Amino acid sequence: MAEGPARARPRFRPRLLPTLVALPVAAALAGLGFWQLERAAEKRALLERHAERRAAAPLPALPRPCDLARHRYLRVRLRGRYLADRQILLENRIHRGRVGYHVYSVLVPLDGGPWVLVNRGWIPAPPRRAEAQAPPPPAGEVEVTGMLNRPAAVGLRLGEALDGPLRWPLVVPYLDTAIAARALGHEVYGCVVYLDPGVPGGFVREWRVVEFGPGRHLAYAVQWFALAAAVLVIWLATQRRREEGP
Repeated sequence: MAEGPARARPRFRPRLLPTLVALPVAAALAGLGFWQLERAAEKRALLERHAERRAAAPLPALPRPCDLARHRYLRVRLRGRYLADRQILLENRIHRGRVGYHVYSVLVPLDGGPWVLVNRGWIPAPPRRAEAQAPPPPAGEVEVTGMLNRPAAVGLRLGEALDGPLRWPLVVPYLDTAIAARALGHEVYGCVVYLDPGVPGGFVREWRVVEFGPGRHLAYAVQWFALAAAVLVIWLATQRRREEGP
């Protein structure tokens, strides 16, 4: 009995160029997913540390030197005097859809040592940048209770923070303690004190530990893993070629 024509059956035979493209792309997408999982774990750890330290009694003195990796979110209680004529306004701070400033005042501790930047909270911005002002800090000896942290984070640092002659209050697009030390001509403590909401002499103080929580990172991770899986599925589906067989 005569045999019929050979039937072509699809077999998996990956081509070199699509394979060299698809596999690295899938690996990179999966890597982004794992990175998002790590970021979610970091955010959870930050939130847990903040909650634990927020509930603890404030330290009676500054830990020296300040190490953000160890001392971030610790609460401290300080006594000193504010420098009324040396305030720094960090611009482009958004609060409930409004643009404003974070007001950083300089506290001179009674026990000596470096000066301390105290973030007294958010104020709305005037119509023109040149009109920026901040109410003066409390006069005389004060007691300050707050949380150790870094200055408010910004996006890209474009240009010089200290551009041109110094005019007080100093308005800056970004800030760190080294910039403050240059402007003040004096040693500045390496962490910033975020004034507790109940302490007099401050403004709007709704401090956020993170911009967004671990849940968003988990959602991003799922998206990256889904894209990696889609690339692999497309690659597998397009690498089956029909071959003549018995």
